[in-house]
Amino acid sequence: MTTPQKHKAHNPDHYRGAVINGKPVQVVDIMEAYFLHDAHLSQACKYMLRAGKKRGQSYLKDVGKALWWLARAIWFRDGTVVLPPKVEVFQPDE
Repeated sequence: MTTPQKHKAHNPDHYRGAVINGKPVQVVDIMEAYFLHDAHLSQACKYMLRAGKKRGQSYLKDVGKALWWLARAIWFRDGTVVLPPKVEVFQPDE
């Protein structure tokens, strides 16, 4: 498998991760390594890892988006979860 070429438009600052064992790790690397077959958890991971890093996006909104994706993971598997009131969560049309 060939690694896609890195491009600023597909690699914005808010998706750059930490340096682990001397290697830069990006959010997509973590998503693919841990959640390749679970779209809900992959999306929740993305928002948790970028929380507070995207210019113009509030920390609470990103955490709310992660919460929404986690709730979707539970609902998708026929579980029950009630999101707390007053939590700014992601809406699909945003």
